[in-house]
Amino acid sequence: MDYEELAAANIRQIMMQFRDGRVLERFYWYAKGEKMILGMLLSRHEPVLPSQISQSLGLSSARTAAALGSLEGKELIVRVHDTIDHRKVYVSLTSAGKELAEAEHDRWIRDGIRIFEEMGSEDAHDLVRLMNRYFELADHVWRQSVE
Repeated sequence: MDYEELAAANIRQIMMQFRDGRVLERFYWYAKGEKMILGMLLSRHEPVLPSQISQSLGLSSARTAAALGSLEGKELIVRVHDTIDHRKVYVSLTSAGKELAEAEHDRWIRDGIRIFEEMGSEDAHDLVRLMNRYFELADHVWRQSVE
């Protein structure tokens, strides 16, 4: 098996998905921050600090601040100062933000179910197992390459 050829084919397929604006575009927009933040706030069920958002999602503080500003402008989140330490600002979902986050989560689940149904049980399980393995190894290799 030619691993160089496989790796190149994998990269070409990923790039084609982005370039053609197909499947991976949804992942890209999700990863830009806003939808990821909404999902994180939905799962937390309590107000969080912007620094917790950055740390939890692996976003820079600048990216987090920009996304929070946009979400606040869309009235999807609110920021409230701590009553004791006024320097602390907590972020939480508005009703509209919660509704949008729940709808987005439900859409991802429905689409995932449809894809897995088309694949069949064995292929779906294999895909999840192999993706987990791929990303585990990718993290290991990429950490080594920056040391």
